[in-house]
Amino acid sequence: MFSKKVDKFRMSKPEDKNEAVESASKKYRAAVDKNTSIEIIKDREVIYWIIKKDLLDYETFISASEAPVSNLFTRELDSFEACIAERSVLEKEVFPIADAIKTVFGTQPMELDKISLIIGSGENDYVSLDETDLKNLRVEPTLFGLQDFIEKNKDGVLGFGIREFETDKGNLIFMRTKLVRPTKNIISIELNVISSIQQRGFYLQKESHTWVGLQKYIVIKTTQIDDEKLLAFLKELDINWEIIFLRRTLAVNDWLEIECERNGSNLKSYLRYMYPILGYMDIQNIVKVVEGNNLNFKIASRTAELLSKQKKEILNNENVDVTYTPIEMAEIIAAARLAAAYHGVKRDIKFESDVRLEDVLRFEKILANY
Repeated sequence: MFSKKVDKFRMSKPEDKNEAVESASKKYRAAVDKNTSIEIIKDREVIYWIIKKDLLDYETFISASEAPVSNLFTRELDSFEACIAERSVLEKEVFPIADAIKTVFGTQPMELDKISLIIGSGENDYVSLDETDLKNLRVEPTLFGLQDFIEKNKDGVLGFGIREFETDKGNLIFMRTKLVRPTKNIISIELNVISSIQQRGFYLQKESHTWVGLQKYIVIKTTQIDDEKLLAFLKELDINWEIIFLRRTLAVNDWLEIECERNGSNLKSYLRYMYPILGYMDIQNIVKVVEGNNLNFKIASRTAELLSKQKKEILNNENVDVTYTPIEMAEIIAAARLAAAYHGVKRDIKFESDVRLEDVLRFEKILANY
């Protein structure tokens, strides 16, 4: 028999079941509580965490704006309504995020890109100022600086208003702030307070008392899904990522198990994907033993895992490509016996007469180390 040397690292598909399940889905959503949800999107190497909270329990002051006339003279169009969100939105929804960032990442400057502060005594007596009033003086405003300013001037700050009208997206931007590259694996953390005109009908129907569906968005861009700082930050936001992950993983695994036990083709496809070092005949013979002995999915997967580890051991130690070298039936039987015992199933594995029991027992001793 001829052997050829190969690159040890050419096998790139995941061999960990939970890792495969998690990497399979490009987008999913979870509800955290009545007003909070999270959506996770994977786009190539970047993972987007979009945390949304409806801010329906806060007062807003709404009036007609000067847009019918002012939009004739400016390039940046204003919305046709002026809206002010009360100061407590900043105090109860925004600044706790700033505190969480300080706790997890330290006092790195968080850029304040957009905000229109409303200074005055009431909805009919105020003046606005925004971040450009500082930027024009070559001073870069930050979220932490805004927090200190409002703490010292509570009596004078009524709230904050619409800072930008995105006509192409239908969004009213009240505030936007960003923390760039707080860690190696976290690209950015962006905090927005917006209202979507496109969702206005929904809020008018569901929440008849409100015209503006004010929402807080936290958008996190990462390169890893299990970064320690990220998980610590989510914990500070009262988002239990472990429960979300566990619930999804258990559900997907249960569904996967049912489909593979109902259909042998699904089982073959799954084992071929999960254990690419196993050849075509290896998978065929594993499924043949599984179906012939009416073994369940867990035993089938464990059997393939043991045999895959054995082939990888040869590949790593001897640098020999064993992918296309069929595994002996006696070794598959031995792996199935060990897998059944591992999962607490007491039964004799039936095998054909041309397979010697001595060979099965010999392979059992070898595979028991895996």
